[in-house]
Amino acid sequence: MPAFGAEPQLIVEESTVYYPVYGRNREELMRSLRVPESGQRSSQAHGLTRSDFRVESEFAQGREACVVRELTIRLKVRIDLPRWDTTVPIPKALQDDWDEIQERTARHEARHRQYALDAANDLYQTLLQRPSDPLCTQLGKALRDLSNRVRVRWQLRDNLLDQNDVLRLPARRKR
Repeated sequence: MPAFGAEPQLIVEESTVYYPVYGRNREELMRSLRVPESGQRSSQAHGLTRSDFRVESEFAQGREACVVRELTIRLKVRIDLPRWDTTVPIPKALQDDWDEIQERTARHEARHRQYALDAANDLYQTLLQRPSDPLCTQLGKALRDLSNRVRVRWQLRDNLLDQNDVLRLPARRKR
C-alpha cells in the first residue's frame, strides 16, 4: 500500500437539471424530449447523465518510496431529466405515455449515475490497495494507467446500457 500523508478522499458532486417537455400528441411529446444543448444527434435522446472524474494528487519522494501527500478523486455527475411543462396541461391521451417515459428515463439515468459512482469507488479502492512505488514518476504513471482503465470500463458499461435500454412506446390501436 502506498504511504499516505493524508487520508485519500472521494468527493462526489451531483446535480439534477429539469427541462420542460410538452405535446398535444405523441409525436410532439417525443420531439420535445430531446435534451437541450446536449450535443446528442439522435432524435431518440431524452434524459442525459454527464459525468466525469478527476484525480488530484501530490507526491513527495521519500528515501525508500514515494509518499502520497494528497489524493482526491473528484466525481461530478449532472443528470438532465424531462419534466412536464406546468403551464400546459397533460392531454389525457398522453398521460400513460408520459408516466412511462418519465419513469423509464429516471431509471435509465439513475443507472448511468450508479455506473459513475461504481467507477469512482473502484478507482478509490484500487488505489488504496496498490503497493507503494519506489519512485514518484512510477506512481504517477500507474495512477494515470489505472484511471484510464477504470474510465474505459465505465464508458463501455454506459455504451452498452444505451444500446440495450431503448425506450419504445407500445403501438396504439388504430380506431
